[in-house]
Amino acid sequence: MRNKSEQSGYTLLESIAFICIIIMVAISIISVVSHMLDRYRISRLTSQVTELQKSINNRFAAAENYNKLTSKLLKNENLAPGDMNWKGTSMYHKFNGQVTVGFNYTSNITGPSKSGESYFIQFAKLPRKACVELATQNWAHDQYSSLITMIVNSKWCYWRVYSNAGYKKYIMPLSNALATELCNQKDNNTIKWVFQ
Repeated sequence: MRNKSEQSGYTLLESIAFICIIIMVAISIISVVSHMLDRYRISRLTSQVTELQKSINNRFAAAENYNKLTSKLLKNENLAPGDMNWKGTSMYHKFNGQVTVGFNYTSNITGPSKSGESYFIQFAKLPRKACVELATQNWAHDQYSSLITMIVNSKWCYWRVYSNAGYKKYIMPLSNALATELCNQKDNNTIKWVFQ
């Protein structure tokens, strides 16, 4: 007759195997949820840029220029997207990097423009994956875009090819390979869009 202690329960090896399976399933679930959250945040970043652009364009449609454009104005007139985080009059995007808006852009290629003829939206502290997604977006709609240039980590990107060979590489919309090259920081990339 068998001893009762030999008949009941799992062996230590079976228990360890069961716990390992549970841990692997939990890690898989956490990974999927984390990936989905990142995808959501990245899609919200794209929407935030578009919503800011539309709000600024609508607000300044009848204005002579963008000289009065500030983050404080966007906050006071409730023009920023509802999911922007605020600390005082500073805006922050979904990855907690600062969002800056302003005027007085001067192109280093097309020559100086008058004060306030164009404005910028800048997202700082972007993770590499988010930076690549935003940099590869095609900001043109129906062959038109009010986007003049995009600056990714100090590299200027343009719509058309200029005679200077150094600028031919950075033509928008950027390829995934070029965007990956430009977004070379792990969690501290900056993109600045200049609109008119």
